[in-house]
Amino acid sequence: MKKIKVSVCCGTTCFLMGSSDVLALEDQLDSDLKDLVDFEGSPCMDLCKSKQSGKAPFVKINDELIASANPDLVKIKILEHKERMGL
Repeated sequence: MKKIKVSVCCGTTCFLMGSSDVLALEDQLDSDLKDLVDFEGSPCMDLCKSKQSGKAPFVKINDELIASANPDLVKIKILEHKERMGL
């Protein structure tokens, strides 16, 4: 079964800016959605060094980069990916 991959940057800046809240989202998802998503903490993605990437915290859902990530935004993006992937 195909799954949605959510990589959450756990570098110092991202962690201080709230990536731990995004990681906690895994436990807050409905069970039907939780089964479709693989969460992983990622070492520093080195994206905060470039202003072109946006602001921390950073999350990648499949290959889509999300800057200024928060649990609500990540959940919306997960639902968009679910729809696009036909899950």
